[in-house]
Amino acid sequence: MTEAAEVIRAGTPGLVTLNEICQDDAAVLERTFADVHGGGSIASAFTAAGNRPSGDATRCRNGRPYGIGFADPPSRAAPGSPRAQRDAPDAGRRRP
Repeated sequence: MTEAAEVIRAGTPGLVTLNEICQDDAAVLERTFADVHGGGSIASAFTAAGNRPSGDATRCRNGRPYGIGFADPPSRAAPGSPRAQRDAPDAGRRRP
């Protein structure tokens, strides 16, 4: 967890996927991701992996669900936002 948070802080990624993670740990990394993007809200989700024999969610040792998740700043897709303008295909090009 510590190393994953350090990677997020150092790289300031635009999207983070969280594979094979406990739900509580995903929440911590989502907060870290939000912090590096200005502390605002982010789009995030977590889905527990299914347990075939029981039909319930697969559980971590602490009993919380185990699965996958992602974190994405909503401003990335917001038309007209500074990030959307920076990431546009023609960003930084001079126009005739």
